[in-house]
Amino acid sequence: MHRLEKVRSALVSMVLSSQWGNLRRSSSAPEEQENVRDTIMNDDFWRKAKRILQITKPIYRMPRFSDTDKAVIGEVYEQMDTTLGQIKDILSNDLVVYNLIHTLVVARWDRMNIPLHCLAYVLVPRYYTNAWLLKPAPGGGRRKKPHTDSEVQRGYLEAIEKIIQDPIEAGLIRQQISDFVSNKGVFVQPQAVHDRATMTALSWWHLYSGVAPTLLSLALKVLSQSVNTSCAERYRNDYEKYKNWDVFGDDANIEEDLLTMEARENV
Repeated sequence: MHRLEKVRSALVSMVLSSQWGNLRRSSSAPEEQENVRDTIMNDDFWRKAKRILQITKPIYRMPRFSDTDKAVIGEVYEQMDTTLGQIKDILSNDLVVYNLIHTLVVARWDRMNIPLHCLAYVLVPRYYTNAWLLKPAPGGGRRKKPHTDSEVQRGYLEAIEKIIQDPIEAGLIRQQISDFVSNKGVFVQPQAVHDRATMTALSWWHLYSGVAPTLLSLALKVLSQSVNTSCAERYRNDYEKYKNWDVFGDDANIEEDLLTMEARENV
């Protein structure tokens, strides 16, 4: 459809040309050619096509952004918020359609979102800077620090619990994350605070978190990962299957399912 919209003027010239009648295939009915001409000359068709392209553009960008070999896991959550905000801006005068599309997109996001996305989101230094927090967000909403979102908070705490088995080490990680998100403790240096806005997440952690080696190790492991929406969706399906598994059910593949879950969690 994007291609059709780009060549609209050429299509209009074609159906208005004197040779248009000679372009019909012998196997095509005359009314089919007329339908094509009427569609190309129909302004309402092009208005609707443009509308569809506007709506689907931010949705299309989300999987394109995620399905890459680059380490973008820390930006996926914010990218989804941006997508929803852009859709809201586009459909600001049509709340019925907006609510429908919003519901569909969020349902798809829920199928691929995993706790590790939340932890990665919390560990990106840029999202705690005034330069980012004060920038207008798509959709008219106000930006907020990742850890203050209730869904993100549940997710990153769950991820820490799964990754760090030692309760003492997990407690140290939570304390260091608290210092990180508040610019306190070992993260209070003026240079570290300044460079949050300009450096990539991995570069910042390499440079400034040597005094917090436990959190540094976790941050590098998490933020170095790429994201694949299909893999995340399979992981989420396995997770839900395991979480809701009926221990009294008659399932011959229980052991295989648990091994699959364990392998993916370890990865």
